[in-house]
Amino acid sequence: VVETLTSMTDIAARAVAGVALLVPNEGGVLVSRERCFLCSDRALLLRIDRNLVHLVHSSLSQVVCAAVGIGQLREVLQERLEGDVEPFFCHSEQEDVLTKRIHAPQLAQALVAISNDDDLTPATVAKKLGDFQIFIARSLRTRLYLTHTSNRRCGANKLASGHDTSNVAQNTGMDVSAADGAEVLYFVDLAKNRIVLSEALPAGLDVSNVLAAAVNQVLGGSVASELLAVSVALRADSADIQNGLARLGIDVEKGSTDMALARRGQAGAALLLLDQSRVALQPQRQFAVGEVVVWTDRSAVLRYGVV
Repeated sequence: VVETLTSMTDIAARAVAGVALLVPNEGGVLVSRERCFLCSDRALLLRIDRNLVHLVHSSLSQVVCAAVGIGQLREVLQERLEGDVEPFFCHSEQEDVLTKRIHAPQLAQALVAISNDDDLTPATVAKKLGDFQIFIARSLRTRLYLTHTSNRRCGANKLASGHDTSNVAQNTGMDVSAADGAEVLYFVDLAKNRIVLSEALPAGLDVSNVLAAAVNQVLGGSVASELLAVSVALRADSADIQNGLARLGIDVEKGSTDMALARRGQAGAALLLLDQSRVALQPQRQFAVGEVVVWTDRSAVLRYGVV
């Protein structure tokens, strides 16, 4: 079976689309590919009940799984708080301090310099983090739910892109958590615009490390390779962020300026201040192919466009 599936990687994807395909799970039992998932996240594997989830056999590589349409387990999981967490909030001064830190303009500029996302700007960082509040809970436990496979096709409620506590999420999915549940370090609650951190952290971790991971999740994983730098930026006072990151080889001012200049004139990039005075409204003009123009996005941000 493995050899047959491997050979299918040479077939165009459309050849297997819509076909009722059976694949071996980790126990060697053939199951529908829609019910079988790939998972290489060791931490996630510890949190699920493997009697309730079909994981693909280890003989099938990620390339083969992608070719025959086997999805990532993380993409069809929702993470929800176990019970009401608010009675466990510490209501400490530290929560207010951390909330102010993630809203600081200096942090937004630093995250742009750290990020590998060329489209990230201080304005978009401020927009993504601006509504979030930080809470610290004495106890923080979550459960994992497997959503309907139809949700996988449209990318709904993915664990990878944020935790979901909406009413729709609460009424769908099967609980596939390990029997004893799990104490987690943080929870990003998109529905209530809050990041909940656990007060009980393992030795070697402090709150800035955990908050850095949460911020990375809110930013879509764009700073995942530089969590140490994010942690430094979160721990330092606003005036010290630039010096702290310089020790790690990250120039906040030069990084953001160079990135902006490198993208000058590229379609979708934010309009630079030096070009704003050159903008003229000419609705009846005939534009040449390749000519650079300016348009306004839904957030009223001026961006370059190319005819």
